[in-house]
Amino acid sequence: MICMARLPKSIIKKYGISKKAWAVFRGRRKGKTRSTRSRRASSSKRSVRKTARRYYRKKRRGRGKSILQTAYKLIPVAALAAPAISDFMSQPTTEGKVEKIIAHYTGYSIQKRDFRFERMVEGWSPFVASVLIIKGVQKIRGILNRI
Repeated sequence: MICMARLPKSIIKKYGISKKAWAVFRGRRKGKTRSTRSRRASSSKRSVRKTARRYYRKKRRGRGKSILQTAYKLIPVAALAAPAISDFMSQPTTEGKVEKIIAHYTGYSIQKRDFRFERMVEGWSPFVASVLIIKGVQKIRGILNRI
C-alpha cells in the first residue's frame, strides 16, 4: 500500500497547492519549533553559509579547464603556424614570403610551377608530430590514472 503525504492546511493557505508548497513541506524540519531568538541567531550564520556555498559553486563552475587541456589545444595551432612564421621572418620580400608559405602548406611552388611533396612535409610535419605526441601523452595519462 502506498502512503501519500498530504500538505498541511497552513502551507496550503500560504502557498496554495504548488511546487513551492511541496518544496517547503519536504524541506521543513520535523521536531520541536525553536524560539525566535535562536532562529535569528542561526539565520545570520545560514546567510553566511549560503553566500559561501554560492561563491564556491560559482568559482567551481567558472574554473574552466586545466592548463594541460589548454596546452593540448594550443600546441598543434602553434606547430601549424611555426613554419609560416619562420618563412615570414626569413624572406626579405613580400613575394618571397607568400611563395614560401604557400609552398610549405600546399607543396606547390608558384615561381617554379611544380609540386614537391618534400615542401609540403616541411610545412605539415610539426603539426602532425605534435598531434601524434599529444594523443600519445593523453593515452599514457589515461592508463596511469586508471592504475
